[in-house]
Amino acid sequence: MKTAAVILLCGFIASVSAFVPDYFPACRHSNFEDWVVIEKYCVKHFEEHANFDEAEKQCQLMNGLSHLVTVYGTLVKRLQDLSNSPSWIGLHFVNNNPRWLGENINTIPDVIRNQENCCVKINSSGQLECTKCTEKHSFFCAFIENR
Repeated sequence: MKTAAVILLCGFIASVSAFVPDYFPACRHSNFEDWVVIEKYCVKHFEEHANFDEAEKQCQLMNGLSHLVTVYGTLVKRLQDLSNSPSWIGLHFVNNNPRWLGENINTIPDVIRNQENCCVKINSSGQLECTKCTEKHSFFCAFIENR
């Protein structure tokens, strides 16, 4: 198991998931070795609690390429291997229109279709859930590894 912490540019410490399973390879980008590769992403879970907008801003501060993670397919289960605490992902709904942060994809999980003005988190059971964007949760930041 690996342990890690990161100091954000704005001057406070965000603790990272205490244990990262060894079967996740490390991200190959310099200064991001404590991030792990899941599918095509370098990913890191942050235990610090923030609302949706704050979490996205903190992800962007990492390297200018990071956003809250885009989740599809089996990625939800893989993320839950990093943390089972409720955590923001990069999907929100504005006037019933889904918007992913960071990537322009059209894949919207069926369990959260037709929502209005909410942000999406992975709950402690590993299910996607739409909730108020002002709630504070931990979060997953990610960027595409091959950039």
